[in-house]
Amino acid sequence: MFEPGNILYIHDYQFANRPRNKYLVVLCNLDNIAIVSSFTTSQQYVNEADIRDGIIKTANKHCYCFQKDIPVGTNDFKFSKTTFILPFQNVRTLPINKLLQNYRIEKICSLNKERFIDILYCIYTSEYSTNKIKREIDKLLNKLHSESE
Repeated sequence: MFEPGNILYIHDYQFANRPRNKYLVVLCNLDNIAIVSSFTTSQQYVNEADIRDGIIKTANKHCYCFQKDIPVGTNDFKFSKTTFILPFQNVRTLPINKLLQNYRIEKICSLNKERFIDILYCIYTSEYSTNKIKREIDKLLNKLHSESE
């Protein structure tokens, strides 16, 4: 379930203000102890004219966009709303044991490999990503590229 590239659905994830059901993209698995992940959001932080499927990089925004109703993974899963990964606020490391103890989690799909690589690249090139996260993403990108050769 916690393999890189999976989209998970977490029921009643506890945020500071209230619990919410959230999609989460697993970016890296840290020895089955924790995952580097990103929650998604359907809140639009990007100008309408800049929205397109994939990486969006403008003068003041850097994010990844899943346009609504476009299949993103193995079982033709698609988001019902245009949905974003925002490196400046949604990328975090989460302990696997706490996720399993506290939440009901469903695996929704595995992302298409090309899309997953684009998401990793988007987060890797973000000024908001920590060096630790960049190192983990770099290792995974090297592995994914060597598998393609």
